[in-house]
Amino acid sequence: MVQGHEGRIFFDGGDILAHEKRQQLVYITLCPMPVHFLTSVDVRGNDNTMVVTQFLPCADMDPLRFAFSIRRLNIGNHLGRQTYDNIIKTREFVLSIPGKALAREISVCGNPYLPYGISEITVASLTPYASNKVQPPSIKECKINMELTLDHVLDLNIYSLIVGTVVGLSVNTEIWELVDNRLEQLKRVDPLMEVDLSGSPPRHDLMPLDKDGIVHLEDIGSSRILHGAFDQWLDELVEENIISSEKRNQIITIWKRWENFRDPIANATMETQLTQICQYMCNKDWEGLNGFLPTISIEDFDLDY
Repeated sequence: MVQGHEGRIFFDGGDILAHEKRQQLVYITLCPMPVHFLTSVDVRGNDNTMVVTQFLPCADMDPLRFAFSIRRLNIGNHLGRQTYDNIIKTREFVLSIPGKALAREISVCGNPYLPYGISEITVASLTPYASNKVQPPSIKECKINMELTLDHVLDLNIYSLIVGTVVGLSVNTEIWELVDNRLEQLKRVDPLMEVDLSGSPPRHDLMPLDKDGIVHLEDIGSSRILHGAFDQWLDELVEENIISSEKRNQIITIWKRWENFRDPIANATMETQLTQICQYMCNKDWEGLNGFLPTISIEDFDLDY
């Protein structure tokens, strides 16, 4: 860092990520972009929804394209490659724009603790509906849903830049009727923009267009860190005396049986039970979680996990 031209501070590119204020420096470079749900499916048809904010609309191109970055490698407890794997293998995905009223649902879908193969849409009590051109579902509560196919992939360190082509666009009638009034359209869509990270552990801060304050995402998941694994979340619940070790072992066994065979038809019992468990956890319904009884015999549980 050196004194720059006419009252400016200059940071050498190689020093930015090593700086003690690296997060603040990175956010300075980012113009806030609306939060999007990114939904994909795996080869068995399990849908997965994550939250993306840092993307580039190529609005003047024919066809219309969008580019965004997602994690393609797992780093420590940050398991980020589920969406990457799905998009690479199926080459389809959906971008949906949630409004401010869906702030809690954004928290759920952006929760890195939910097990692979469990539908964030279902856990968040959102409503999926069949897309017209691609297999991943659209989301009823989002007023704009874009269906895309994979166009280009550029691997960059632990992230990849994904470029998709829009093959279908679903817009609520109330939004389309305001096609000649862009400002009113935006008010009706009511998007949220990621502007910062705050808290301990950090959670994303989102700002609405109406400027009536910043929406801080609900604290769902670990009470200590931002990114982690499902079993780590369960371990914390045991340490905080929210659930018993026995209950933790029951849930872990259901999770492992789902992990070993993530087929929503052949293994529907495990998927249904694990989804219900995730809903209890995200809703902080500890009474419901502790009262949950698995449909398989307790003698079948492997307590070595």
